[in-house]
Amino acid sequence: MRKRNRVSLSSVKDKLGLPLAKVDFKLSERDQRTLDFLLNAAKQLPKKQGISSISIPGYGLNGNHPLGGYVCGNDPQSSVVDEWMRSHEHDNLYILGGGTFNAS
Repeated sequence: MRKRNRVSLSSVKDKLGLPLAKVDFKLSERDQRTLDFLLNAAKQLPKKQGISSISIPGYGLNGNHPLGGYVCGNDPQSSVVDEWMRSHEHDNLYILGGGTFNAS
């Protein structure tokens, strides 16, 4: 991933007046070549099984891994979850997933 890839707060606000997430994400040339190679390989696999065609819509750039939408930390004022992914606001709520990944 690239250092400039990140999730930050947008100047655009939702109906409640809260800032929307702004995702700055760009693949490097190497990432793009790798993705092209893997998508081509994925398209070849069904043919080997006798399947005549497949479709891969959206090119796969949908946040399946490059994430980082909420902050993990000890301070409830500046983070969403603690080191165990437990919500600061709700004692028995654990938020699992890629949102705590440290990069977008």
